[in-house]
Amino acid sequence: MRAIKNTPTSQKELAMRQPKGLLKGVVKSRLITSFLLFLVLTSATAVLQVNTYAYQQNPNQKSQLESNETSVLELLSHYPQDKYSVALGLEVRETKLYSIIGYNPTIIDVSNASNPVKLGEFVYDSGIFNAITLRDNYLFLGGRYGDLEILDVSDPTNITKVGNMSGTGIVWEIVFDGDLAFLASGNKGLVIVNVSVPENPVEIGNYNTNDLFAMDVRVAGNIAFVANSNENGNALVILDISNPKAPREIGHFEDKIYKEMSGHSVALNNSQLYLGTRGYGLFILDITNITNPQKIAQHYFNTEPMGGPLNDENVMDIFIYQQYVFEAAGDWLYVLDATNLLNLKIIGVFSSHMCFGVHFDAARSILYLESRFGGIFIFKVNFQSNAEAGQKQLLIAILTPTAGLMLLVTVILLYKRKRIPPFSV
Repeated sequence: MRAIKNTPTSQKELAMRQPKGLLKGVVKSRLITSFLLFLVLTSATAVLQVNTYAYQQNPNQKSQLESNETSVLELLSHYPQDKYSVALGLEVRETKLYSIIGYNPTIIDVSNASNPVKLGEFVYDSGIFNAITLRDNYLFLGGRYGDLEILDVSDPTNITKVGNMSGTGIVWEIVFDGDLAFLASGNKGLVIVNVSVPENPVEIGNYNTNDLFAMDVRVAGNIAFVANSNENGNALVILDISNPKAPREIGHFEDKIYKEMSGHSVALNNSQLYLGTRGYGLFILDITNITNPQKIAQHYFNTEPMGGPLNDENVMDIFIYQQYVFEAAGDWLYVLDATNLLNLKIIGVFSSHMCFGVHFDAARSILYLESRFGGIFIFKVNFQSNAEAGQKQLLIAILTPTAGLMLLVTVILLYKRKRIPPFSV
């Protein structure tokens, strides 16, 4: 009879019985598979780390806000503690801040941003001002009762009223070009006033239609860009003001998807225009062709960074510095890195009730936020912290797959030198 050989029972014996070439193939296959899986996982982790505070953007879709681990904002102070501010704008010149505290135009010394000190105020018994703008030593105030008020603030401790003009409508913003003041005056449209004599301002022209409610205005040369809050009209109206007595419309913007969208605020950045809207976030437009602006992107925060109910996206004010955008929107202050216009990155966020005005002092890296029911918040902006975080994350994204490759090479070399046992099959 033929003898029957004993069947090997150990994995080691089975491994020894395998053909040498097959064993090497299996080991190499498993090593490569493990390495590829390792690369996929580490690369995915690295991408997530790089995009920690980015939200992805499709120009025709709403964006999703992701977590914000690093903020460039450092709160220095809050003024005042016992009152609230009701102005929709604020002015900062060197170390003086001009705002409305309660009913009163107030001048605040912010030379020490951590300890703001009131220098003086002009007392009103009633009235709410929506706009405040400084020109030379004169403070121009636009109110809800159809008046333009002009104060001499050359001596902050002795502010005096020097002029006024009635019939302006509800003034939401005031900007200047030479001796002309351009007023975004609600249902009165754009009102143009000669203020060469502050004691005697004179209206010289206006532009208005039934579907125009002017909320904000910016002027560049002979062109005025007006944010229109009337949902029946165009969110942005562009006017030729070369003849200030007879402005005429030469262009407009209406989104093809959100036709009922209304404009609340506007800011210029070379050939780009940032349009803040009511309920639809921030639009970035290409205004190379002034008569036909084109949408570059829409950025919409449909998830609040700190949780809570969805906040209506009323973008009330925008300030642009280099590649950074400061945005007062609803109950939030956002600091955005707009290096990539299609993928703005949130690098700072702060919450306060009804954020209406924002101003950035680049020379001191100080940011001022005006909250209608919160007063004035003063921040230090540390752009360097954002840059360092980005560099660190980029380094992680590069080094993680590299470390995996080095690990694979080490394993192969050790295997070839018989320093590690073969894998079992």
